[in-house]
Amino acid sequence: MDIREKALQVKGIFIELDTEIRKFVARTGIGCVEGCHGECCNKDVYATTLEFFPMAFELFREGKAEQILKNIENRKSSICVFYKRETDGTYGIYETRGLICRLFGFSSIVKKDGTSEMVTCKFIKDRFKQIMPHISNDIITSHYYRRLQAIDIRLSQRDLPINEAIRSAINTVGIFLTYDSSHSFSE
Repeated sequence: MDIREKALQVKGIFIELDTEIRKFVARTGIGCVEGCHGECCNKDVYATTLEFFPMAFELFREGKAEQILKNIENRKSSICVFYKRETDGTYGIYETRGLICRLFGFSSIVKKDGTSEMVTCKFIKDRFKQIMPHISNDIITSHYYRRLQAIDIRLSQRDLPINEAIRSAINTVGIFLTYDSSHSFSE
């Protein structure tokens, strides 16, 4: 399976996850809290290279990959290169954001005792503290990471600081596109 096929499979996982998150939000009413300014992004986040393949293809398609690499290189902060506090943390690549960016706030981890606990921010916990103990959440973080590992174990197992994961994805896709005979950026 080549890099483009892997990116398409990752994108497929994202589409399924986004559907599950929309269902969860509709069923529970739990969602991001207005005015938090994307505080979940305003810290050191770790991610894998593979989860940023769809973004890397999109950046090359838009002619922005080189600029993002420069921005990462010149960045003094470990906070995601795309994070913009003044716009509540949203950024131009929201549709192609990584798996960690999609899962946080809406997924659960399974604890050693078999119970699950939502992985979310203090804003959501505070806003929805009355209903959260009564919410069932079938969006399990480890399930989605295992699905990434099934696509490519090597590129999905090593957690890197988020900007390093983005850089690695851009570099890997860039090398692929350099030697790919079709030179197509479409997914």
